[in-house]
Amino acid sequence: MYFYCNVVVISALLAVIDHNRSIYTYEHHPREERNTSVKVIAFGFTGIMLGTAAAFAVEPATESLINGTKIYTNERGMTLYTFDGDALGASACYDQCSKVWQPFAPAAGAIPDPHDDWTIIGRTDGAKIWAHHGKPLYTFAEDVKPGDTLGEGKDNAWHVATPD
Repeated sequence: MYFYCNVVVISALLAVIDHNRSIYTYEHHPREERNTSVKVIAFGFTGIMLGTAAAFAVEPATESLINGTKIYTNERGMTLYTFDGDALGASACYDQCSKVWQPFAPAAGAIPDPHDDWTIIGRTDGAKIWAHHGKPLYTFAEDVKPGDTLGEGKDNAWHVATPD
């Protein structure tokens, strides 16, 4: 979706530039005015591109195939888990629990897609955590390399997060 919005923005900008072709000719503008006009257009284009980038949602996790099963992993390839003790939209893992099961925190400024299954929820400690289908997500401290799933079934309460 981001790509298509950029195509529309670029097309609109090119149409404006083509319509005001006199910006680039010497006979209509002294050199200073021409340079200023080009700078204004370039600055405006940069602002539009940055604004559209910030306005679009992010996909926080990656679907990875581990041992024949599709699971969710973070940007470093570490397995994401859900906790049976969590209520939908609320994390129950704090203190010692959150040292072993680190909350999957969103990057600053991350915006979930409102048409997707991903949300960002607030924790009582003031931090934020990604959730899938309302279930908060965590990484496991004992998983040391991408693809490890050592937390699966821990305490009969922790489960690998899957796309299903």
